[in-house]
Amino acid sequence: MGSVCRRLRAFSIALVAGAALLAALSGSRCAALAAPSSAVDQSSDQSSDQTAVDSARRRVAAGDLAGATADLAAYVAAHPKTIEPARYLGDLYYRASNYAAAESTFRAILRYAADDQLTHDRLGGVYAAEDRTNDAIEQFEASLPTSSGYGDSATSTASSSSISPRLTGCRTTRARNTRSG
Repeated sequence: MGSVCRRLRAFSIALVAGAALLAALSGSRCAALAAPSSAVDQSSDQSSDQTAVDSARRRVAAGDLAGATADLAAYVAAHPKTIEPARYLGDLYYRASNYAAAESTFRAILRYAADDQLTHDRLGGVYAAEDRTNDAIEQFEASLPTSSGYGDSATSTASSSSISPRLTGCRTTRARNTRSG
């Protein structure tokens, strides 16, 4: 009896693998195989996200900041929970000194990814450029890695030593953008 069960199990595995191969070769999807394909769907979404960001980067490199921003804004509006494209869109707004749009974009990311350290860092940069020092410090502190087991003194030392250069850098960027814009 055990031998029959093993053979049936092996046959069913081979049948599913064959159906998957046939579906892949024909370009169609089998309804029974839809559930396992979620990992593939996620990677293709990540691929689309990366393509959108790469396209925007090429347009920026070609000198079309406004076009890159408009295209990426349309992509992010159609895919509201994509972190990388939305973060790059916020960066483009920041680069164009559109701090209100950058803040809005970064805040939208933080609504569904509250612990995203890079986005906290970028939002801190926006606040620093607007001379909103207390808000900037709050965001920069949220961007620091948590140091479990080290106590508050280690965290406050790390935050004070790393936040001051960020504030200075953001103010320098703002001054440069003001002169060039």
